[in-house]
Parts: sequence; structure tokens; C-alpha cells
Amino acid sequence: MAPVYGNQQSIIFHKRGGVAGGLSGDNPGIMSAGPGKVHILGANKINGEKVFSLRFVQAGETKHVNTPFFARYNSDAIWLDDLKPWKSDKFFFE
Repeated sequence: MAPVYGNQQSIIFHKRGGVAGGLSGDNPGIMSAGPGKVHILGANKINGEKVFSLRFVQAGETKHVNTPFFARYNSDAIWLDDLKPWKSDKFFFE
């Protein structure tokens, strides 16, 4: 599977392996992943480096909801597991 690019260079991931339930089925740019439902806000640049901006819309730990986080830009990524944290060894929720 390959990513699908939407408006303003935001990335929308194809659903992997069937129908995703809950928010991810109704809203493009939201994926259901192990730690929760993640909204891909878009691709941005921080200090000249391209990154993905993301946030949790639902999470196992409520303190993670609406917390923004960044991942290294990867044009081949199709799922949260394919992304690496930006400026860190691991994501805050790992």
C-alpha cells in the first residue's frame, strides 16, 4: 500500500486490512493504532526539516489526547508503526 496525499500536503493513510471502526472509518486522516486513534494533521517544516504533525483523538491514557507530536517525514509510511519520532529515540507514548 502507498500513502495518499490530500490537500495542503497532508497525508491520509489507507486503511490496512479491512474496515477500521470508530472515528477512523468516518474521518480521513485518522488511523486506529495500538496506542489509540491518531489524527495526521499534515506535513510541516520545523527548522527546515520536513515532519509529520500528529495528535491523539482517543488514547488509552487520557493525558495523551490532543497532545501534539511529530514524526520524521517518510513518504513511504502507511501506518503509525512506519513512522519514527522526530528528535527523539521513541515516542512519548511508547
